[in-house]
Amino acid sequence: MSNINQVLRDVHPPPSFDGPVGCTGFDVFAGFLILDALVANRDRHEQNWAVLRPRLTDQPERLAPSYDHGGSLGYNLREEGRETLLREPAGLEAWAAKGTAHRFEHAPPAPTLVDHAAAAVRLCTPEAAQWWHAQLASLDLSELHGVLATGVSGMSETAATFASRVLDVNLRRLRDAINGGA
Repeated sequence: MSNINQVLRDVHPPPSFDGPVGCTGFDVFAGFLILDALVANRDRHEQNWAVLRPRLTDQPERLAPSYDHGGSLGYNLREEGRETLLREPAGLEAWAAKGTAHRFEHAPPAPTLVDHAAAAVRLCTPEAAQWWHAQLASLDLSELHGVLATGVSGMSETAATFASRVLDVNLRRLRDAINGGA
């Protein structure tokens, strides 16, 4: 994580970033890792994030906006597996806790996605760390839960319920790890 911080600390955020002025590319990358932990995306690797380097202008290098979240919310589970995990709250908790940041350099064992996001926030500038704390504390998933409850084309009711519960579990885990339970 410190290597990524070193590379991105002089890179500007994406133009669409609406966080505090003065945030670095790494500060925004920490947000990518928070999002990955929230949606259980284990597929963050060097080929699905980028630095935009203008060659024809004197614009600064910028972190590209986040992309490639297709491997999220238990997309690869079978319906029966989701049903089993939904019947057993401890099973869903255990499934969420198994999500590791295995594609990053680390000493064994690989940290969880939540631990990885928390480590990134600890390396952020003070302003960005405070902003991410506030974002997590105020995050309200009720609108998303409403969309999932009314149905998403191509998504089974079980998959929607599973996604909703994973979001709840991971938001609580993120708040515990980053905000001390706030």
